[in-house]
Amino acid sequence: MSEDEGRMGPRFLIDTNILVYFSEGILPSSGLPFVKKVFKESFNISVISAIEFLGWHGFSDEQYEEASDFIRGANVLNIDEDVVTVAINIRRHVKSNSPTLLSPRPVWPAIIPC
Repeated sequence: MSEDEGRMGPRFLIDTNILVYFSEGILPSSGLPFVKKVFKESFNISVISAIEFLGWHGFSDEQYEEASDFIRGANVLNIDEDVVTVAINIRRHVKSNSPTLLSPRPVWPAIIPC
């Protein structure tokens, strides 16, 4: 167990899909309690996820403000070798025909312990 885990519990890196599914209310009910707990206790995203999520053109002004408030609660990780490695591992192990992180995927691979 890392020092951070001992203080805060496990930390997780949240994929853009989880942000989208959660904000749209379309997460599978089986994953919702876990995701809510992660958001409450250890909310980490990459700067790429912040850009993808907040850069969505479909937000109204009010929705954008709500999404921005939500993201302000996250620990936003800058791009470094560790984040790149996690992103590569996600893409290598989750079949997707889309080059973006917004393609539909199951909940389980999109929340990565970090």
